[in-house]
Amino acid sequence: YREREVTGGVCAVRNTATGRLLLLSAADPAARRKRFAFAASTGPPLLPALTDDWRRYGRDCFVFEVLETLTREPEQAEAQFRAELDVTRLSARGASFY
Repeated sequence: YREREVTGGVCAVRNTATGRLLLLSAADPAARRKRFAFAASTGPPLLPALTDDWRRYGRDCFVFEVLETLTREPEQAEAQFRAELDVTRLSARGASFY
């Protein structure tokens, strides 16, 4: 368990109708993708920021994307790893965000 490779990532939920993005950091992008898929298959979004557009455009207009992955180094502290996943350090010209 302790020797397993930990891969985190910066993810986005993209509204394909408007192009708007919600950026997320995830210590486990695969688990985050599964939670998003569950929400998309059952109805309401898990992320409150998406609620208005989710209702307006429908859940089929949203896609989950992994933008960047980071592998935690064995000697790296948990706090340091999570700091590297901080989405506030990202910038994107011309992007519209939630």
